[in-house]
Amino acid sequence: MGNMVFTNSTALRFNPKSSSTFIQTDKANYRPGQVVKIRAVSIYPDGKPYKGKIDIIIKDPKANMIRQWLSLDSVLGVLSKEFQLSKNPSLGKWTIVTSVNEVVSENQFNVEHYVLPRFEVWIEAPSVLHHDDTLWGMVTAK
Repeated sequence: MGNMVFTNSTALRFNPKSSSTFIQTDKANYRPGQVVKIRAVSIYPDGKPYKGKIDIIIKDPKANMIRQWLSLDSVLGVLSKEFQLSKNPSLGKWTIVTSVNEVVSENQFNVEHYVLPRFEVWIEAPSVLHHDDTLWGMVTAK
């Protein structure tokens, strides 16, 4: 066996969070001019709703603060906000930052020019149906 080359000892401290915040948006991708809907859910470590003030900050991809709400009261730990993107915002990943009892949480969403794919749906089904009949049909998408 070889000689020990390295040894180290470090004291670790565990500092549990006083709360956790989960941040959601109504969708992951937005186009310029759309409304971003935000929901933040804050809970204590035991799972009970957080009771206290919440700060929310919105940052663009260059980390510029675009919008902020400070010292907001939640309802049973839930806070909902929305804001309108300008017609010509910075494109890329935007960040939502919440601060609850000095615990910071983040979530991101994208702002980009995109076009939803076009598609067609055809449904073939009987035009008349008796209440005892079984509905049958065919759906085709292209």
